[in-house]
Amino acid sequence: MNDKMLLEELLCFEKNLCDIYMHATIESSNDFMFDNFIENLEQTLNNQHIVYKIMENANYYQVEKAKKENIKKAQQKFQCK
Repeated sequence: MNDKMLLEELLCFEKNLCDIYMHATIESSNDFMFDNFIENLEQTLNNQHIVYKIMENANYYQVEKAKKENIKKAQQKFQCK
């Protein structure tokens, strides 16, 4: 397994862990659990961002700039009514 494959797996793992912590936070039945899950979620989001930045700096993860028309469509799609 090369570095790129390892980082891709790690990024996927961190994203999945974020999803799990988000749902656990939403479903928390008391403040103690909520506080613990939100703390874990925040740390996992930070870890995910670190892995992403490492991949971006190594040119393993390239992001295309969005076209203005696509940004406008996304804004309209997620706009509250």
